Amino acid sequence: MSLIETEALILKNYSLAEADKIVLFLTRTHGLVRGVAKGAKRLKSRFGSGLEPFSVINLEYFQKEERELVSVRQIELKNSLFEKASNVENLKTFSYLADLLSEFAPPNEPNELLYRMTVACLETAEEKNLAKLRLYFEIWLLKLAGYLPVWNNCDDCKRQFSPDENAFLVVSFHLCCINCQKNRSNNLVAFQQRAIIRQVLSISPSDFFDLTQNNDDILQMSKITKRIISHVLGKEV
Repeated sequence: MSLIETEALILKNYSLAEADKIVLFLTRTHGLVRGVAKGAKRLKSRFGSGLEPFSVINLEYFQKEERELVSVRQIELKNSLFEKASNVENLKTFSYLADLLSEFAPPNEPNELLYRMTVACLETAEEKNLAKLRLYFEIWLLKLAGYLPVWNNCDDCKRQFSPDENAFLVVSFHLCCINCQKNRSNNLVAFQQRAIIRQVLSISPSDFFDLTQNNDDILQMSKITKRIISHVLGKEV
């Protein structure tokens, strides 16, 4: 049995028996971790209110190699996002991100970039930018999971697109140029929408919220990312 200390974001918790909880954490150093917090439901629990979803904590837990669930030893609250999560629209988005993480992030696989990106998204969330936040998160999640298509070249003739060139989305979620376009039902992807991906992958979420103003482009790109996510998961998002 080893004792592990790491910063973590609480994503979800569930009741277990009369007094315990199962908690899903996204950790900075060990990826997605599920643990048992014994006595967490008692009034005088040593965990207090620190196990609420979307809290950033310092986490200590014991892990046995043969067990999927770790044993939570101690937590220290660093930053509570309770006030943000108390807003209904924020909570819907936060829960959506947590669901995607539980589907995409492999258990116990370190990914500090995923952790930092997720925390930054939640900390900068405001009701006015939730659509942008979801798109930013979806693009990064697909990128880090290896599912984000490369949209620099035509998938057919391999010619590199010019910066102001429109393209068409094919069934594989790659792009083809107008000369290689064979199916009139393929969706048009404007060059401004392709530029969104480059922006997301090069700037912080707060900068992206400030710089990106065209809501129609955000909406169209979000439709595409959700289609890719649904294809990967084999179910509707």
